[in-house]
Amino acid sequence: MKIEKYKKLIHQRIIQTIDEWSTQEAVMEQDIHRVFHNLKGTSGTIGLMEIEKFSEAKERLFSEKSIKAFRREDWSEHLLPLSDMFPHASLQAEWSEAESKGPMHIQSLDENLHNQKRVLVIDDDMEFVTYVKRFWRKTAIR
Repeated sequence: MKIEKYKKLIHQRIIQTIDEWSTQEAVMEQDIHRVFHNLKGTSGTIGLMEIEKFSEAKERLFSEKSIKAFRREDWSEHLLPLSDMFPHASLQAEWSEAESKGPMHIQSLDENLHNQKRVLVIDDDMEFVTYVKRFWRKTAIR
């Protein structure tokens, strides 16, 4: 269960970084490099192999010694895909917990999932889709 907690924390950190950087006019290349470097190591340690490989590839694109600044439209194409690599993290944790409690809890969780309203957002503007997802998560709509 602790690994699920770490996965959730990594996901929250990615969203937090996107939110923080979105308010800035530019982000330094070395900061982008550091984020991908840290994600590569942490995600590999807890078994998030897809994120580890993605972060490793992105880390190579950015220099840790550069003083170049990247505007939002430049860094977002690299960072935003990470926010979608965790679509089932909380659901998996709920299923694991329900399984450990027995069949009645699984049935209850399954009924709750079927009663939830869902919205599918399709757009070629990933920044917009990410914004809408974050907004709905904050208002408890998924």
